[in-house]
Amino acid sequence: MPEVIEVGDVAAKRGEVKKGIIKGVELVNYVRIDIPVLVMNGVKEGPT
Repeated sequence: MPEVIEVGDVAAKRGEVKKGIIKGVELVNYVRIDIPVLVMNGVKEGPT
């Protein structure tokens, strides 16, 4: 397992849980649609 897991601009070290967003699209009426992200990185190695 990597020391840091990154998804978009969100990075979680071992034992951390981080919240963030991945920027999506902006519609013609100026409404922005983003994707919420929850990145969890375990403290220990898990089974494979």
